Amino acid sequence: MKQKEIIKLDEIQNKIYTIRSLQVMLDEDLAELYGVETKRLNEQVKRNSERFPEEFCFHNAAQATLPIINKSKWETLTISYPKSKTEQQAIVQKLDALSAETKKLEAIYQKKIYDLEELKKSVLQKAFAGEL
Repeated sequence: MKQKEIIKLDEIQNKIYTIRSLQVMLDEDLAELYGVETKRLNEQVKRNSERFPEEFCFHNAAQATLPIINKSKWETLTISYPKSKTEQQAIVQKLDALSAETKKLEAIYQKKIYDLEELKKSVLQKAFAGEL
């Protein structure tokens, strides 16, 4: 009988994801741990559903707004980006400008909140002193 290799704990933990506040493991990763094809694992789960408690299986409902995408689909996903360094720099400059503007607006907002709190304190102080 062939001796199985011991799997390290961190290898298993690295395959656990949190999706919609649930800790899950993708079928592809689980199949890899068991040394079987993903297709075969899913067939066995369907064929022997009584052996796999419902709370241990996560199925994507048709009404769900967040579809589950297999790891293999992520690996084949192409992401386009500007090839030109000049265009990339222009995008970075635009993002930096937007970030600076956001920080400036946030500072103005914080100042207005502070001023409003001070005004509120002043009005309350005058009200209690009978000056209103």
